[in-house]
Formats: sequence, C-alpha cells, structure tokens
Amino acid sequence: VNNENKYFATAGSIYNKEGNSIIRIFEMNTGLVVKTLEVNNDNISKLEYTKDGKYLISSGKNIIIWDAKSYKKIKTIEMDNFIESFITVNENLVTGDNRGNLFIISINTGNVIKKSDFSNIQNGPISRIQSDGKNIIFTKRNFTFLTDFKLENLTYIGPFNEPLKLSKDGLKLFVNNGDKYYEINDKIKKNELKINYLGEELPTPDAIIPRVGASRTFYGAAMVRHFEMMDVF
Repeated sequence: VNNENKYFATAGSIYNKEGNSIIRIFEMNTGLVVKTLEVNNDNISKLEYTKDGKYLISSGKNIIIWDAKSYKKIKTIEMDNFIESFITVNENLVTGDNRGNLFIISINTGNVIKKSDFSNIQNGPISRIQSDGKNIIFTKRNFTFLTDFKLENLTYIGPFNEPLKLSKDGLKLFVNNGDKYYEINDKIKKNELKINYLGEELPTPDAIIPRVGASRTFYGAAMVRHFEMMDVF
C-alpha cells in the first residue's frame, strides 16, 4: 500500500503469454486495476512502496525501482542470486538472497554499499528481515540472527517459527504479532544465549530430554542445537 493509502500493488504467479511476471496496481476505493507492469522472465518475491511515496520496489532475480507516480522503471539492480526478501531503511535497501547473503544497497544509486559474509552460517535463504536502521534481524529457515548495520558482528538469537518484528528503538523483538516480545539487551548482543518462554527468561537447566514430533523435526532440532550451544547436556 502506498503512503497515501490510495493504491496497492500485487504480484505472484501471474504471467502474460510471453511468460513475463505481472505487477498490478489497484485503486483502494474502487478495487480497479489502474496500471499493469511487466517484469521480463522473473518471479516476483516481494513488492514494497517506500515510506516517502517516491518509489515502488520489486524483487526477484533482480531488484527493480519504479517511480510510484508514473510507474515508469527507473533502474534495474542486477543481482547474482534470487532475492527472497528486502526492506527499505531510509534511502537504503536491506536485501537477502536465496544463498543466505545479506546486502545493503543504495536506492538512489543502485550500488551495493555492504555485503555480508554470512552465507556459510546455517545454509538456506534469508526469508525475513527487520531493521531499525542500526540493527538488522534476519531469519534463515527457523534460525534468527542479529547483526549491526555494518554487517560486521553476528549474533545467533534462537529458533523462531513465528512472525517477527523489531521495535523502532531496536530494543525489543516482537514475536507472533506482538503476543510476546524479547528484550534485545547487552546479553544478546554479546552472544550470551538464554532461554525465553512467553517473554520470561528461564534458568539454564543442567540437562534436557528432547521429545520431538515428526511434524516438528526441523524446529525441534533447532531447539536442541540452541541448548547444545549453551553447554546443556
């Protein structure tokens, strides 16, 4: 939805006869399609209007920046791998690809300002990103990590399979649409792992006995690994 709440953009498994992906711009009041955009031979992973209302940004094989008034293509930022997720932070994009790389890209110039070297940390695509402009929280599979905006320090927070949102001050990580939250304090930033349940810190046990259901194997294994990293037997 754009900053004036007048239009919204959608994309997905919608293609024309040439096989190009389609982005549709709808008017909020009428629900009518007012503009159709084409992206050559590309799946669209995400769409987002910038907060200032200047641009519409689409991601997939490449990142495309559109003028949010005329919907003309301003620039295409070519990427090496498929972009799974991104967010806009001030005049920058924080993006994650299907190989687990994290990038900070200038919207104005299209240049990559910073690239992470986190691709070897828990293989998998970066599916979710949150940022307050100072810290970045991202998820690879069910594993959640915290890094700074320089992409220099990396902290493993824990396994989550719920929606995450970082507070504007960067001090709280809301889980499951705000039902509970975790403090992003000095212990977490120093990579001192802990156990939280419903927002409360629990004492570290001496040992655990895992009982993991067949439908939750991956998440259960992530939990066991979390305890293992805490030197719990």
